Amino acid sequence: QPTVTSLGTLTALTGGTGDLIWNTNTLVVDTSDGKVGIGTTSPSSKLSVRATSATHQLISINRKNGDIAALYLGNDISDNAVIAANNSDIRFGKDMSATFTEAMRITSGGNVGIGQTDPQASLHITTAMSSSLTTQLYLDVDVSNTNGGGSEIIFNTSASAGSPTSYNAKITGTRVSGGSGGDSQLGFWTTLVSSSHNPQERMTITKEGNVGIG
Repeated sequence: QPTVTSLGTLTALTGGTGDLIWNTNTLVVDTSDGKVGIGTTSPSSKLSVRATSATHQLISINRKNGDIAALYLGNDISDNAVIAANNSDIRFGKDMSATFTEAMRITSGGNVGIGQTDPQASLHITTAMSSSLTTQLYLDVDVSNTNGGGSEIIFNTSASAGSPTSYNAKITGTRVSGGSGGDSQLGFWTTLVSSSHNPQERMTITKEGNVGIG
């Protein structure tokens, strides 16, 4: 028989069959469900990891030749999920035939690049130039058509009091009635604080292409 030496208690290990429970909940292998638990006696997925207190790092993928996590998964004191890299960029993409193709990157400085490996702004989107327009940003609406609905881009203009409804400028795209359905118009809004904290529509481009100012 092989010799097993441990600091904990080996409660079940029989010829490669049966559950394995090491030190109550340090490591649990549930063979009936094919699940593994670390820090839990009731793993709910193929691999379940639970800490006894809030910790930034539950699962760490370490750098080569070192114990510093290059990437880790965890949670904060408020139980918010955390995915973090150690002072480096996080890259997202696909791997095909051993070749990685990047689609998105979050830099260590907090900028997000889509199709861009060196984003120069909070959000930097890049696509290849072609002989026709390329869609860089598409604001979609769904479910059912309602006149007055649509999408808007809001530019906050106050670091202390700005919100989606006040202290901002915005561009709106709105569905309007008439025609054969799906007609739209653009609105351009700005805020004059001495009159109101809320933006007012200053210019409209109608579905026919007419421009109204004021």
